[in-house]
Amino acid sequence: MLQRLLIAAFCIGGGYALWDMGRHILRTGEYNYTLETSNGERGAHRRVTRETVHATGDWAREQAAGFQAAGATLAYWGVLMLLGSSGPFTNPLVWTPSRLAMLAVSLAGCLAAVIAFFPPWRIGRSMSSNAFYIVIACCLYLGTIRDRSRLKAHSLKVFPALICSAVVIGDFSSGYAVGIILGIFAALVLAFHILMLIPAARAELMKPE
Repeated sequence: MLQRLLIAAFCIGGGYALWDMGRHILRTGEYNYTLETSNGERGAHRRVTRETVHATGDWAREQAAGFQAAGATLAYWGVLMLLGSSGPFTNPLVWTPSRLAMLAVSLAGCLAAVIAFFPPWRIGRSMSSNAFYIVIACCLYLGTIRDRSRLKAHSLKVFPALICSAVVIGDFSSGYAVGIILGIFAALVLAFHILMLIPAARAELMKPE
């Protein structure tokens, strides 16, 4: 019970912080941040790359919408925890219509945040969006593989390759590295939501090896 309360408090508090950040961006009309990457070494051999981003106009409003959607979704998960409902990352054996409805709302929040943070209309102009949708394309390819052993074998090649590309290209564009890392996380979250909403896919996923 205590663990559930702590997780709920974290989700609600984190959700409010993200929502407030989005509100601040809307109020000021700009979003400034610095991405910093390092080669992992220490001392004289340590090389740090900093990339400062200054977002205004539509770009800033898109980021604000992303923070607010992410904040609302995270707070929603916290409320579900407080109500004693299953959170979006559990696998209950019995899936009632109400649980499916709550998961659908969670999926809608996740999609809203993803589209706002990585607008598909910015593909080609934004390295983070380019990287993000490269990950999504790879995951869609993996989703076409029905055999579990082949899926596992291909996943063990695709995901390490994506991470390696983030390390290599990240030296020149930290936005690319951010897009890859967040793309992998978002793809896993979205895939879980979608699979759990499809009865046949849910049964296949929960079937023992």
